[in-house]
Amino acid sequence: MRIRLVLVLVLLSLAAFPVHAQEGDAIVPDVIGLNVPQAAATLNAAGLVLGEQVAVFWAQESGLPQNSVSAQSIEVGASVPAGTAVSVTVLRGPNMRLIYTDTSLTLLNMSDLPADMSRLSFTDASSATSFMPARLINQLRPQGCLQIWSVTRSGPSRPDDCEYIQRWQVTSNPTEHFWRGANGVEELVVLADGVGLVSCPASPAGSEANPLRCEFYYDGAGMGDDLTEYLYFVYTPEAIALINASEDRWMPTGANPIYNYNPSLAIPGSALRYGDPELWPDEFRRSPGEIGSLAPGQCLVMTSAPTDADASPEPCTVIAQRDLSPDVAFWLADFEIESVADGLRSVCPAAIAEMPTLCIVPR
Repeated sequence: MRIRLVLVLVLLSLAAFPVHAQEGDAIVPDVIGLNVPQAAATLNAAGLVLGEQVAVFWAQESGLPQNSVSAQSIEVGASVPAGTAVSVTVLRGPNMRLIYTDTSLTLLNMSDLPADMSRLSFTDASSATSFMPARLINQLRPQGCLQIWSVTRSGPSRPDDCEYIQRWQVTSNPTEHFWRGANGVEELVVLADGVGLVSCPASPAGSEANPLRCEFYYDGAGMGDDLTEYLYFVYTPEAIALINASEDRWMPTGANPIYNYNPSLAIPGSALRYGDPELWPDEFRRSPGEIGSLAPGQCLVMTSAPTDADASPEPCTVIAQRDLSPDVAFWLADFEIESVADGLRSVCPAAIAEMPTLCIVPR
């Protein structure tokens, strides 16, 4: 088992920042211009929840940054029942890229999550040629590339854009050469569930030295750079909080195994996942928000003794809080957190009396 060194700090002060769920009516805030994690945090703070996210492709003339909210379903200042969902329209920047010449086409997943190939298809404007990437691969990994060739090859060719070629294939069938100007194509079209996402010019003959590039947003992939790269734990013997300390990103909470070495356990080293929904039934909820993905400033708190007060050792919006018996409270002994990125484990030291400990580990 491989272990990495992590940042561990002992903090000098203890603070709590109580924020509780609102009842009655709520006033709808303005979330236009914010990105989605920021919009969720703003709505939750007002006692509301984020509803449907309708993606539209960003363009320069949009007047707002990529991945920001351009419209909301309920007008600013309206009074609505607490807990109402507010849907948003989001100007999504590209998360997929085509790189193509007269003889090859490469699809790059630029996002931070696997891209579902089952919904994606390619054709030309006249629908005379087409290709279904799912016949080669089900999911395209983050920063990975899928490549197809119209000529015989003994191996792939990796464009500078790609970190690696996940899958490649030669197809000699001209009805699948949807991007080739030499095949009579004038315009290639990318579709998701049969709905056009983008149209791109066909590759001209002799384009090998100057590949064309065409980008688009596909909701079957990730959102790009909108997840934290770390988990942020702060704790005392009495309580531990997982806090999203970022300003504009989501923090996923349920993927990383935490290995519990509390000496009172029957089986030391048992694993749990902090954001497992089964750990957070509704009776532990305190504010609107997503258990599995914290918005900026939000936190999940566990305590080693029952308390009605918000117990986070550092200011945050407490989405949920629950008590664990000291016999199973994992932070009372050294504990390990496994990274979903590389499988390495990071060690956080046991809580010490009177001064909070901060342990930041790679997500």
